Amino acid sequence: MEVNPIRPSTRSAQRRMRLICLSVALAWVAPAGAEALDLARAYEAARLNDPTFRAAIAALDAGREEKILGRAQLLPSIAATYTTNRNTTRSTQGQVTASTEATQTSTATSTSTITNDRLQTASAFTGPLSGQPRESQRRVTDSDAATQTDSTGHSTVDETEIETNKFRDTTTALQLRQPLINFGAMAGYRQGKALSAASEARFRSQQQELMVRVAEVYAGALFAEESRRLALTQLVTLNEQQTTNERMLSSGEGTQTDVLETRAKRALAEAQLIEAEDALLVARNRLIAMTGVRATSFAPLKTDIVTTSTLASTPEDWHGLAMTQNGLLEALRYQVEAAHQEVNKAESGHYPRLDLVASVRRENFRSNVNPISNTTTSVGDSSSTSTTTGSTSSVSTGSAPLLNESSNSNFTTTSNSAATSSSRFNAEQNLATRRRTTNHVVGVELNVPLFSGGAVSARTRQVAARLIQAQAEMDARVDEVLLELNRQLRLQQSTTLRVQALEQAVESGRIAVDATIKSTAAGVRTNLDVLNARERLVTAERELADARYAHLLAFLRLRFNAGVLTEDDLMQLAGR
Repeated sequence: MEVNPIRPSTRSAQRRMRLICLSVALAWVAPAGAEALDLARAYEAARLNDPTFRAAIAALDAGREEKILGRAQLLPSIAATYTTNRNTTRSTQGQVTASTEATQTSTATSTSTITNDRLQTASAFTGPLSGQPRESQRRVTDSDAATQTDSTGHSTVDETEIETNKFRDTTTALQLRQPLINFGAMAGYRQGKALSAASEARFRSQQQELMVRVAEVYAGALFAEESRRLALTQLVTLNEQQTTNERMLSSGEGTQTDVLETRAKRALAEAQLIEAEDALLVARNRLIAMTGVRATSFAPLKTDIVTTSTLASTPEDWHGLAMTQNGLLEALRYQVEAAHQEVNKAESGHYPRLDLVASVRRENFRSNVNPISNTTTSVGDSSSTSTTTGSTSSVSTGSAPLLNESSNSNFTTTSNSAATSSSRFNAEQNLATRRRTTNHVVGVELNVPLFSGGAVSARTRQVAARLIQAQAEMDARVDEVLLELNRQLRLQQSTTLRVQALEQAVESGRIAVDATIKSTAAGVRTNLDVLNARERLVTAERELADARYAHLLAFLRLRFNAGVLTEDDLMQLAGR
């Protein structure tokens, strides 16, 4: 038995059945977690999930702070400071002792000078003191590090730490500053108000834009779903047509041409179905990304809404609404105002500034002096005395006192034991010192700028150029909005007529398909005429769906560009 070459193989039939079953499953079986969705729920979900809108909310919150920042420049500022310092100083004393021969040689001279810029001592000797060796002792501070030598070159230097001084200095201050005359702060306050108002207007525009974007994505998902339904219906119809043609060919009533034509149309329908499935998947993913809701079934939009507006009837009326209500244009106007205030801020660099200043300052000072145990140091003028215990002998000045000419109060000489006891008592009385100072200041501060290297003038020219830039950008945006407004107004009018024409085309296409089938059965028409009539009907239905969604979106975009789009308009499309 010979097999008919045009009969489809079993594998091809199985492939077609799998494709049809897959399409049906995608149409009616929702994945886990999926649910039905309408336009109103999609918009509410997008307000919470859409990243662009969440960024707009954050920008609104940031913009509202501009007014507070500008106002803060006019309000008083209060600052508190606390400073504490801890210091430790150590003092050392060097003692130069010459030999006896050197001392005897030095008695021939009447004066002796220590090489120290801060300290000079003159002494007069008439001869050896009774009961005392004929020698002299001189003490120098740590800065006199050079060794003192006599004519024979014999000398000895001993350095001894005499005291450790530790003190703490603590300062607490509280200052209040209130601007009295500040042109820059006034301009900054007005600029902050303009920027806050601009953020409010921009957010209103972005909120309306979200409505349009949600409607576009939702309508795209509905159109993709409609396209897939039409492609699936076309494929099922062509499969039935091919089966009929093959049966008629087997019985001798059909032709091979009818079978081949149907098979070609069916292959094209399979390709269209695959394309429609991909478009539907992309549309669903876009809707999921915007709303965060997984859904495979969508509630239809209400396409028979009244799109005529009572707010405006002519293009001029719509232009007037856009100039006064469009949030983006309003934000640009506030941006221009902010740029103008920036020019005023720059020019205020030439103007004086007057501030009221009040402050309270308190200083605490505490000093601790810790003398070495075997050394007592007197603090005072040249008449103060102290003693140092060590290997050297004590020498009394007798009736010829030392002449002390120094600005350093720590210069010391030797004395007898009675004076030593008195100086130790005085040193112990001065071991700790405390001092507290409180200062109250109230006054005005005048700041008059004189010259800043031309920075103020350059800054003024710069912001003036940016003001011109902002004005030009606003004019360009106004032109764009008005052009888009005219386009959407014309699109709404044309899609209305297009929908009416396509509705008649679809109705006529259905009648034409039925008539062609009857004519084919009567032998007047061919199988190809039936296939073409069905294809024209599917195309008309797809174009009708596209025109309806385009009409609804034109309605939303028109109101968006005019700045009058509200949530009620979106709910009207959702049928609520």
